[in-house]
Amino acid sequence: CGRVANEQDFGKEQSKSYKAFQGDISLGTREISFRIKAHDPRKIEPFDKNWTKYGGKSSKWTYDEGDTQEDFFRHRIGKHPTASMILASIPISEDEEQIPEKAKFLTHSAFSLSPANETEALLLDNRRDITIFQGLSMFSSKYSDELNPLPQTIKAKWDKHERKGTLTISLYIRSQSLNMSLKDRNMSDLMGAWYSVFPFKLSDLTNGRLIDKTFVGNSKSNVNQERVANEERYNEEAKVISAAHSFKCSTGNGGGVSENDNSLSGMLRRYYKEALVDDYSNPHLCLSHRRKRTLDVHVQLYRCGYMRPGPAIYLNKEDLTLMTSNTSITSLISPIKSTLSSFGGLLQQLENLGHSAVDHIDGLNVELFDFQSQSVSWALERERLPGGIQNYLYAPLPQPTIYNGACFE
Repeated sequence: CGRVANEQDFGKEQSKSYKAFQGDISLGTREISFRIKAHDPRKIEPFDKNWTKYGGKSSKWTYDEGDTQEDFFRHRIGKHPTASMILASIPISEDEEQIPEKAKFLTHSAFSLSPANETEALLLDNRRDITIFQGLSMFSSKYSDELNPLPQTIKAKWDKHERKGTLTISLYIRSQSLNMSLKDRNMSDLMGAWYSVFPFKLSDLTNGRLIDKTFVGNSKSNVNQERVANEERYNEEAKVISAAHSFKCSTGNGGGVSENDNSLSGMLRRYYKEALVDDYSNPHLCLSHRRKRTLDVHVQLYRCGYMRPGPAIYLNKEDLTLMTSNTSITSLISPIKSTLSSFGGLLQQLENLGHSAVDHIDGLNVELFDFQSQSVSWALERERLPGGIQNYLYAPLPQPTIYNGACFE
C-alpha cells in the first residue's frame, strides 16, 4: 500500500543529549512551529495500481493523511532529530504547490536523487528559521561534541489531531571553544537568526545610495509592476538616509553616518554592511538574471553542499528580488568593492558624512564650523558611552527567553 508497516524506530540518526561543561552558558530556548506534507501512496508507482483496485473496499485500504504525516514524523524526524536531518527534510521550494505529488518508488540509486524530487516535507511556519538549522548543522559537522562552541538540545513533538508540530531548541555557548569560532561567519548568521535580528532592508546597508530605475516601457506585467514598486520603495528609503548626510564623500563611493546603536542588532547591521559588498562580488553568490534570487536558491545550494547562504539570510525578500532585477545595483556596489582594495580607500569608506552637531561647549569662545561641532559631538558621544569605546567591539547578547544560568559538571 506504500505506507510504513512497522511502528518501530528504524535506527534513524537522533541528536545526543546535551552534556554540560564548566563555563557553559545558556542562550535560552526557541520554539519553532512546523507542519508536515506527507507523501500520498495513491500517487506513487507501483502502489497507485493497488489503490485503484482496492481503495475504499476495506478499512485497510482507507487513506488518512494524518496517518501518513505521523509516519513521516516517527520514521524520519523522531523525538530528538539532528539539525542536519531537519535541514534535509525542508523543501527547496517555498511554494508548497511546487512539491511533487506523483513519484516512482526506487529500490536503488536513492542517494543520487535531488531533494527537489521528494514528495514529502517538513514545512516551517517561519521559513527564515532555516538559518538556525543551517548554522547548527555546520557547527555540529565541523566540531566534535566536546569542542562544539554551540551545543544544543533539539526536541520534536507532533500533534496528530491538530496536525501541527513544535521543534524546541535549547542553545548554549561553550566558552572553552568559543575563541575558535568567533571569526566564523556562520556564528554571526546564527546569532542574528536566533535573536530574530534579521531581516535588514537593503537601504539599511547601502548608506543612502540611489539606484537607477529599470526601463520597462509600456509593459504592465505583474513582474514589472513589482519591480518598479520595489525600486521606488528602495529609493524613498535611501533618500531619507542620504538627507542626514551633511557632506559628500571625497570619492563619491564611501562613507556614511556613524551609528550609536551598540546593541546586537546595531553591531550586526554594521557587520553586514561590509559583508554585502563581499557577498555581491563573490562569483558563487553573484546574482544571475537567468534565475530568480530567493531564499529557495540558497537552500538548494546549501543542501547540495556547494556554499553557505549569503544575502538571503539577512535581507528581506523584496530586496533580494530587487537585487536580481536591477542591474544598477552592480554599479552601486562594485565601486565600493574597488575602494576597499587599498588602505586609502578603507579610510575613505570610514568618512563620517554627517553627525549631530553639539549645541555648546563650555570654555570655548570661538564659533566652530559645522564639521568641527559635529566632530566634537562624535567624540563626546564616545567618551560618555557606557562601557567606553570598547562597546563598539562587543555586543551584549539579549537575555534568553528561558535562562538557566551557567552550567557546571
